[in-house]
Amino acid sequence: MPREVDSTFKAEKAKRENTPIFLYTLEKYDGVNDLHLAGLDEDVVYNGITYSKFPITHEFVGENNQGAIDQVKVRLANVSRLIQLYLEQFDFRGRRVTIRMVWLNQLSDPDAFMDDIFYIDSYTADQN
Repeated sequence: MPREVDSTFKAEKAKRENTPIFLYTLEKYDGVNDLHLAGLDEDVVYNGITYSKFPITHEFVGENNQGAIDQVKVRLANVSRLIQLYLEQFDFRGRRVTIRMVWLNQLSDPDAFMDDIFYIDSYTADQN
């Protein structure tokens, strides 16, 4: 049987401020500095850190039957070849990536987030 939701729920769910925002941190991408990217069409400041707007997404983060997350693919747009430059200059294997989920209307609350942490084991680049 399908879920029954009222129009108020649907309206609230559709509001931009109630949509999760994903913030990505690639730790020490160059051996020293962190790279902070926001999967949004504007820069985001959260907990004193500025996340630069960037076309970045990731696959659904699911769990196996033991409750562990096997893997996730993160996709970054490479049209300007900026990502290609980073990949040619730095080896990202073993680097820690944090995907932080926050909400637009909760950016002032430093405790309103959920993190998923991964380590890069491989990467590829194409002209897309």
